[in-house]
Amino acid sequence: MHSNIKLICLDLDGTTLKDISNISECNIEYINKAYNSGIKIALVTGRLFIHCLYFSKVLGIPIYAVGNNGTYVYDVENNKVVYSNFFGVDFLVKIHKFVREKHFNTHYSTIDTIYSNNKLEDYHNEEDKKEYSMKEVVIDSEDSWDNVFKNHGDNICKVVVSSNDRNKLNDLILKVMELGEFEIEYSWVNTIEILKKGEGKGKGIIELRKYLDIDKKDIMCIGDSENDISMFRECGYKVAMNNAIDKLKEKADFITLDFDKDGVAYAIKNLLEHF
Repeated sequence: MHSNIKLICLDLDGTTLKDISNISECNIEYINKAYNSGIKIALVTGRLFIHCLYFSKVLGIPIYAVGNNGTYVYDVENNKVVYSNFFGVDFLVKIHKFVREKHFNTHYSTIDTIYSNNKLEDYHNEEDKKEYSMKEVVIDSEDSWDNVFKNHGDNICKVVVSSNDRNKLNDLILKVMELGEFEIEYSWVNTIEILKKGEGKGKGIIELRKYLDIDKKDIMCIGDSENDISMFRECGYKVAMNNAIDKLKEKADFITLDFDKDGVAYAIKNLLEHF
């Protein structure tokens, strides 16, 4: 193991979180031990940036936020935007043309709001996050999307599309990728995320390490899913959760415990023993 780690990049869902809204006490303890040892902590997630702020509060330390799948990078301690990249109206209209045809469940995300064509069921107890809660706006009329893109398109940085019909999703991927202007990754078995070309968690980490003047070899990352592959490419020491997809495990330097067995804590404990 490389013993000069200066930054740990942590995925949230399926990695750092024990469920949809909570971090285990054991993970909190060891993340803080790493921080108190002089290692910087970044939360790198497909979730909205506002949730990074919430989990920074839960951890009790000033983290670096790499939210919205790498498209929004923020220095919490200094209240500074490090990097951002938003779609704009023209890109969104191109994407929506395809998702509208097949009636997909679709979410358009800013750093704190999701515009959706259906009620979200994945997130619970948002009100408990208070000022860090995610806002949700359900768009009932297809005609209303033009106004959403016109008024908020310059703040939307990620599109999430889901369907239980994998063939429909794969067909959408082919159509969108043919445009040559977008990145697409599976974030779950029935869900894809669409970003502008060149974007992703890896791009967010590139911008963060330039900002912090940290070498790639001095970064440790921990993840579990397909959208963590680009993150792995930009880290020197790669840790996969035991519950991770095989494609990620194959690229890992170390495989830790499952997310519900405090795998993040176990990996950090292993790091600190060699630090």
